[in-house]
Amino acid sequence: MKKVKFRPQPFSHLRDKFKRGMSFTSETALSEKGLELLAAMLTLNPDERITTKQALEHEYFSEQPPPKAHHLMPTRPSTHAGKAKEKVRSADAEDEASRLALFHQNR
Repeated sequence: MKKVKFRPQPFSHLRDKFKRGMSFTSETALSEKGLELLAAMLTLNPDERITTKQALEHEYFSEQPPPKAHHLMPTRPSTHAGKAKEKVRSADAEDEASRLALFHQNR
């Protein structure tokens, strides 16, 4: 197997990608530790990339303020509501059972 040579990347544009709007107090939407973790996970060279265990133990996850609980996170309405195909159902449970039995019998 041929070894790949990775060119050094002395710069990172991650900070530019995570800029906040004018209404926020901090310059970036992600803390320094967060940017450090993200850069470590996105390192191209697998020998230099952070491992899963190291990532989970990273200082970013112990920063203050702690992350919000799942039920406190904002939600948005689904954009897929009403777009799914309707399932074909029989008129009653007996018809449904016979239709399913017929379907599985023919397989």
